Amino acid sequence: MVVVGTTMIIPTRNSILRTFLNVSWETCIKTHILLAVSSFCIAFLHFLVRPAAAFLHPFGVATLSLVGLTVLLAMPITRKYLSYQLFLNIHVLLVCVLPLLCILHAGINAATIFIICCVILRLLDTLFVPH
Repeated sequence: MVVVGTTMIIPTRNSILRTFLNVSWETCIKTHILLAVSSFCIAFLHFLVRPAAAFLHPFGVATLSLVGLTVLLAMPITRKYLSYQLFLNIHVLLVCVLPLLCILHAGINAATIFIICCVILRLLDTLFVPH
């Protein structure tokens, strides 16, 4: 759910949430990469323990989709054949739709974690990123 909360801030440079919280683009990218890697590890461990549940779970699907897209963007061959705007559109679509599924699935806990993530990101941005 931490991934769900923080990735909702990240999709575009002009994201309403990112602008409202005044979180820098650099902080969003670093957080996104860190959470993508850590959440992939968690999802993979979950998959090893309960394969069917992890595969069908909305959070598992969201995590793997976000990690997959992040890896695709990092590959030079992808940047050659897939425009950044097209990638961004797909990414935003997944980031907007999949977290909603997770929030519906998890209820109030997801909303609480989302708010906590926003506050933590804002504090990190204030402390470590020069404006």
